[in-house]
Amino acid sequence: GRLITGRHNVRLPAGLPRGQYTARARVFAIGGDSVQLASLGPVQVARAAQPPDPSQLDIEHPLAVSLGPLELLGYDLSPERAAPGQTVSLALYLRVRARPALPCHAALYLGRQGWASPALPASIAETEPGDVMRVQYPLALPRNAAGGEQPLTLALTGPDGAQATPPVELGLLTVHVGARSFAPPETVQHPAQFSLGE
Repeated sequence: GRLITGRHNVRLPAGLPRGQYTARARVFAIGGDSVQLASLGPVQVARAAQPPDPSQLDIEHPLAVSLGPLELLGYDLSPERAAPGQTVSLALYLRVRARPALPCHAALYLGRQGWASPALPASIAETEPGDVMRVQYPLALPRNAAGGEQPLTLALTGPDGAQATPPVELGLLTVHVGARSFAPPETVQHPAQFSLGE
């Protein structure tokens, strides 16, 4: 086969936490269909020489609230309307005021219900005051989430698992609970009857 080589410059996202990442490339066929996801190998990301200016981070929901040793500059949430079981992406923009004790988790609440408690990157232990980090989490909505606009709340928990900061309300996430139908359709192309379980 023919060997094709190319050199590409890739700009890392501002605020990317230091540490080791795996670079992957997706190959597309003519017409736009994805063919293969290839692993390119490890990439070591060092601490930024200069913290990014928060005004240049394009934060969707800017804030300026204290989270104990951290300052929450804002967050991105996509999508902001989702169904139970659907995965949403939450990005937190954090400025370090002092190194938090590890392990440290971001405790998230959807309405009055505990949602998730993802860990902050271990590399936060090597940060300096003034450093800015963007941490992103894919989170699946609880399948029993109540419908409608639900307040999204964040707090930090310390090494003992206890809440270490007062909760901060981020905003609203709309949970769409569609109507469920238990009646079979009037027309079935290949009708069959099976019993699954007792």
